[in-house]
Amino acid sequence: MEKQEIVFDGVSFSNGRWLTTQASSTNGHSEESDAIMKYDSGNSRGGNMTDRVDRLEKNLNLMESTLSRLNDTMLRIEGRFDLADHKFETVLSRFGSVDSRFDTISKSFSEKIDSASKLTQANIKTSATETKLAIILAIPAIIGVGTAIYKAIAYFSHVPA
Repeated sequence: MEKQEIVFDGVSFSNGRWLTTQASSTNGHSEESDAIMKYDSGNSRGGNMTDRVDRLEKNLNLMESTLSRLNDTMLRIEGRFDLADHKFETVLSRFGSVDSRFDTISKSFSEKIDSASKLTQANIKTSATETKLAIILAIPAIIGVGTAIYKAIAYFSHVPA
């Protein structure tokens, strides 16, 4: 690729920089007013300034469109996160409710077990007391039966047959 260098209004332009091409002055205009700014990047993608601005505007519009879609997507994702957070909070509150129910049921069972244990102990003490009383009351009856049997044997052994 050959190196191009042009001087315009005291400014030098070369490859990769702004280049100026002079239009012919056959149409009656001066060369300075007919100077058309062109960009030559060295890769044959040159073109006049209007073409470059048009391409840049298209790229800018594409970027704005992409950013707008990205913003919409981020808003939808944020909404989904908010919904998931709300659902999580609901489930967490339900677990709190279930936990309090378990605590209530546990206390109720503990109280019932304690009550049943005390009732069983009272029944055992009552049974033991009743058994002791029955034994105490049975002793005189046993003695009385033994005495009656002794007297009956003594009576029948003295009676002539």
